[in-house]
Amino acid sequence: MTNLVDTESALNRRVVITGCGVVCSLGRTSSEVWEAVENNLSGVKLISQFDTSKYKTKIAAEIDDIESLGHRFKQEYWDGLDKTAQFVVSAGLSAFEDASLNFTPQNSSEVAVVIASQWQERNSTYQPAETLAGLLGVTGKVLQVNPHAAGGIVAISEAAEMIRRGDALVALAGGVENPITPETLSFYEERDDLSVNNASPTKASRPLDLNRDGFVIAEGAAIVVLEDLEVAQVRGANILAELEGSSYVFSPGMSGIPKISTSQIAKSILSAVDKSGRIRSEIDVVYMNASGSLEEDALEAKGIQSVFGAATRHHMYTPALKGHTGNMFSASGPLGVIVLTEAMQRGKIPSTLNLVDDDPEIDLDANKISVKDDIISVCIVNAIGGPNNATLVISHPRVMRDF
Repeated sequence: MTNLVDTESALNRRVVITGCGVVCSLGRTSSEVWEAVENNLSGVKLISQFDTSKYKTKIAAEIDDIESLGHRFKQEYWDGLDKTAQFVVSAGLSAFEDASLNFTPQNSSEVAVVIASQWQERNSTYQPAETLAGLLGVTGKVLQVNPHAAGGIVAISEAAEMIRRGDALVALAGGVENPITPETLSFYEERDDLSVNNASPTKASRPLDLNRDGFVIAEGAAIVVLEDLEVAQVRGANILAELEGSSYVFSPGMSGIPKISTSQIAKSILSAVDKSGRIRSEIDVVYMNASGSLEEDALEAKGIQSVFGAATRHHMYTPALKGHTGNMFSASGPLGVIVLTEAMQRGKIPSTLNLVDDDPEIDLDANKISVKDDIISVCIVNAIGGPNNATLVISHPRVMRDF
């Protein structure tokens, strides 16, 4: 990779996605996850990892047979990893292999790793970004971020900026979460944030639905490989999408208490679109953060409408993934990027699982029935985490522009 980009072109670097890696309740490859989405499957079930008898919520989106993830690693190495680390190295190695990368001592300093995580083991020796960088022999910039559930999109944005300003030619970026623990369940139960639809686990996560009653926690990791466009072209990489624009904002709230707001959600989306150089009418899909939160889903919907207009539902799809996956926190946004990349490649519109009854306050077309055939070229992925909102604009290679 060394010296493939000259100084002049580095001033206007473009960033593309060339690899994807995922570990979640729906599957261990992007195609497995897509097939689960297309078949209207949910990864939510009764929690098996600990006794839930004292909790109101007894459901989560667990990953089955975690030990089988270790077949690509030396047993001694795998056994020395905690669960968060196992997730991040599994998804990271998959992304690395999907992109057909080859790191050497000569080019490893031109590689960056940026990972987000909100929920992980407290006594870990290394942060997830450090663990993945160590596995791959990266000697470039390594950064761990945590803007709550917006973190994965922030990580991808930061990694893209590293490439644009010349600090890296390649980056692995995304999120990893290990939140299915008694401590996390207690934390969110005290806030009344979780669904208690234990009788029907696969129908519990109901983003945007009138009868939504909270989100469902989920574990896993989702990581993408970003590259300088010229580097990817020179080495003959398979370009999956271009990352055209990104933004993230903070909502200070009132009286010094941070809280997400419709205006800041709209600001983040509009800023990302402006940076992409697209006009709003070019956006085909906005992939929503919507998790099943009573308040947050409605705020996000109003933010989208304030950007794209009152008639948004008539010219744009706004699906949400968490009906399938539950809330993977900082890994949810990167997983959305991966699913949308698949959707653009396949010419499909993802659906929103468990959206049955429309909320009159959410006047959007979230494609609530099933996956549809349609050509989509330019998409937005939005992520909300506490008072943070982060947004990406990605496009299919067929609509890449000449500048």
